[in-house]
Amino acid sequence: MNVVENLHQENFNIQMKFLLTCLGCVKQLYHQFSIEVGHDSSVYSAKFKSGEAKINNLYDEMFGVLFSDPDKKLNSQAEDFYELAPSYEEYATVDATIAVQIALLCASIIEFYHDKSFESISEVLINMEEIIHILKSQEYDEQDLTSPGAKIDRDDYINSAISREEEQEQNIINFLRANETLKAFQNIVEKNIIR
Repeated sequence: MNVVENLHQENFNIQMKFLLTCLGCVKQLYHQFSIEVGHDSSVYSAKFKSGEAKINNLYDEMFGVLFSDPDKKLNSQAEDFYELAPSYEEYATVDATIAVQIALLCASIIEFYHDKSFESISEVLINMEEIIHILKSQEYDEQDLTSPGAKIDRDDYINSAISREEEQEQNIINFLRANETLKAFQNIVEKNIIR
């Protein structure tokens, strides 16, 4: 059974905690993009400079709804996060490409909260896979694993990392099912931060 099928068996609280874990594991990567646009004075770049704060606010808001005040409703809107995805014509860097995936991930989490469509969970998992793919491609290139003497194929290297991520996602679901405390949640997020 894949991750989406396993999540389908869980209650809404576990599903949302899983999605919040995904966001917690990647949200700091948007910081790299905000540094990149920090020196850009164009009108277009202005909305991205506050993007990191918006993403952190979404995380905090979801955290509050799940752990502090379950009667409170999530106020964030998906449209606000689609706007945080930079255009490829304006920014074509690795950090910008990751920022797009994080913005889409945030929007999909909000959509799932409101409509409970498992298509939104699938989108989050696709965004996570894309982030891993981008990071591992960059890592492969930086480690010069492309040299003739290298014994690791690029696709094998990336696919292995994605497989490990999928296995870890399943472990997170199992952990959340067995450990619903705030401290356990904070530990699982910290342990799985993607850098």
